[in-house]
Amino acid sequence: MTSPEDMEIWKMKKLIRQLSLVQGNGTSMISLIISAGTQISQPTKLLITEYGAANNIRSRVNRSSVQSAITSAQQKLKLYKNIPENGLVIYCGTIKLDTKEKKLCIDFVPFKPIKNSLYMCDSRFHLDPLNELTMENEKFGFIIIDGNGLLLANVFGNNKEILHTSSVHLPGKTRRGGQSALRFSRLRMEARHNYMTKSIELIKRYFTKNNKAIVSGIIIAGNANLKKKLYQSDLFPVVLKKIVIKIFDISYGGINGLGQAISRSKSILSSVKLMNEKKIIGEFFEHIAKDTGLYCFGTDEILYVLEMGAINKLIIDVDSDIMRYEMDDGEVICMNPDRIKPDTFKVPVKSKKLFIEWILENYSKYGVEDIYLVSNNTTEGHQFCTGFGGLGSILRWKVELSLFHEEEEDLDDFM
Repeated sequence: MTSPEDMEIWKMKKLIRQLSLVQGNGTSMISLIISAGTQISQPTKLLITEYGAANNIRSRVNRSSVQSAITSAQQKLKLYKNIPENGLVIYCGTIKLDTKEKKLCIDFVPFKPIKNSLYMCDSRFHLDPLNELTMENEKFGFIIIDGNGLLLANVFGNNKEILHTSSVHLPGKTRRGGQSALRFSRLRMEARHNYMTKSIELIKRYFTKNNKAIVSGIIIAGNANLKKKLYQSDLFPVVLKKIVIKIFDISYGGINGLGQAISRSKSILSSVKLMNEKKIIGEFFEHIAKDTGLYCFGTDEILYVLEMGAINKLIIDVDSDIMRYEMDDGEVICMNPDRIKPDTFKVPVKSKKLFIEWILENYSKYGVEDIYLVSNNTTEGHQFCTGFGGLGSILRWKVELSLFHEEEEDLDDFM
């Protein structure tokens, strides 16, 4: 399933690919990356200092290019009264395009906070900080529970976020005999039940929203049988039970237990994304094998069912180069650029955009519940991307696509 952050990551990766292809004429390309929380006076002073230092460049042409790029960066910086919450990225410079040169200057606020600032003047743009932002973003929920307390955390990439910690004192087994034994046993059971109930309430609060999981998977760890009872409880949210990846023993609780659980889970978590890709593509293939009629592939067919609002899940190759062309007369054509022929377009093209970019911005308008960006890194993914053009869908209801093809034939006859 594609989250809003997945969409931002896709856009960032696209920008990185574009910027990585450009080269400058000499060391005239400015990379200015300002971390979150920086005072705007700091980069302002830095650019003034660097402009003065550029006077020492011997080559007049290079000196002029560098100072021009710094001036452009200063002008971009003046558009901001304060550095945005997530930081700021500015790339300016003169780039080579075949036999021509062109000035390029872009500024944008990253989709999540940048940790480290950077200033570089080089023959290329420095993109490592942006690459770090696009590193694995899937969030996994960690539940560390034992007889001493509960810890809940999110883990994404190399980062961890502690959501909740609490301690508890559970009464142990008593050796007292007589009538007191039953009473102590009842109190112990009540304390454990209350602890379990409160823990599940906290788990639901931090890992679900509107009865939907907000993490990609759950790891439950602890050094007692409480973790198994937690998972087996009827109160444990069903939406989270479905995504529990592993339940295992650890030697410690709390922060130390979290570190141990993360270490033991690294190999498991790294394969979750590919497993999810295989799962959704497998579901698509299963519909085809059973001929349920609840599937669709092909750009024209996808557009047809999209307009009907019949698509439930849309699956698309993350590297798809299908373009969406909108004509002056309102007609929409989607195809790979290499399939375009001189007579493809009967009327002028009003606008064009990568289909994947367009659908990520507009899918909710057509009732699509989920979009899945898949790669060809698995056998199933390779089969989907090569055999089905990297575009397929699972439908809400059966659509007679034969009627669509008949409409196309009638239109061709008319024309």
